Amino acid sequence: HYPLRRQRQMCIRDREGPAQFLPATWDVMGVDVDNEGQIIDMPGTGDPKDPGDATMALARLLCTIDADQEGPRSDGTISGDQVDLMLAGHVAGEQAVLDAGGVPPHAEVRDFLAAVDTASAVHGGGQ
Repeated sequence: HYPLRRQRQMCIRDREGPAQFLPATWDVMGVDVDNEGQIIDMPGTGDPKDPGDATMALARLLCTIDADQEGPRSDGTISGDQVDLMLAGHVAGEQAVLDAGGVPPHAEVRDFLAAVDTASAVHGGGQ
């Protein structure tokens, strides 16, 4: 797995683009993609402000976070909704989720999860 736990920190001013990537995370997960979503360059390329690049990188990041959280979910180290835990890992950092035993009680995390829930309801998604 990628060494994201130490890189993901709550620092709003350093985040870039629609998926709010930290530069260190983009260096690992960000890649340039074509109009079909196919990777056309190596990690650290692309543009975190480009919606296509950011969306594909965010999908890879969330899958990585979810895989990293599988063990702690299984052994009870963390508990809560799987999607909320994964998103909290993106916003607050995976270590913050582990330290809190679930979704951290930070306002930034709660606000983000509420915004995702609202957007999901508006656009017909949901859990």
